[in-house]
Amino acid sequence: MTDDNLLKRYYQLFVRCYCGRHDIAAQQHKDGSFKPISGAFTHERFLEQVRQTNVYGIYNLDDDGKVAFIMYDMDVFPRIKETWEELVPKLRAKTEQVQALITTLGELGIAPDQVLVEFPTVGYHVVLSLSDALPVRQAKAFGRLARNQAGLQYEMPFYPEEVSGHGDMVRLPLRLNNFTLHRSNFIRDLASFDPAS
Repeated sequence: MTDDNLLKRYYQLFVRCYCGRHDIAAQQHKDGSFKPISGAFTHERFLEQVRQTNVYGIYNLDDDGKVAFIMYDMDVFPRIKETWEELVPKLRAKTEQVQALITTLGELGIAPDQVLVEFPTVGYHVVLSLSDALPVRQAKAFGRLARNQAGLQYEMPFYPEEVSGHGDMVRLPLRLNNFTLHRSNFIRDLASFDPAS
């Protein structure tokens, strides 16, 4: 498989989980802010994200008030002025919480291929792609249920939160983290993953 074909396959997998609006996206400006731009997160924009020539985000609320994914933000906080060596033990503890959430999602009927785990180098993002878009209130209720059953009531926020306009703006992975200066990436096997590496 050529690099181009591989990137097209990755793009298809990517937008299957990060299934935001198809008429508007967000682009990061030099001051760090994100501004709405017309059009979806296209393959061309995906290549810019991968090559780090631009950074994008997506909005998750459609015109019918439904969302097609839930993202759990399981980063380590607080992390101001902490060294990487100080962060690693906290990241390892957070790994156990991520595994508890994934196990709970499975118990609630979520198939493994509906879950994507990102390591943004300061914690984890767990993305759950929904088989069918849900009204935002139902999605939030399910998100709370999974979080609470995993015993993580006060451990992390999750999206959707915003229920007006275009919904939440979710930054997309494969970007450079401004705190650690490392690139975010996906995890294939959480059980064997070591944040220190």
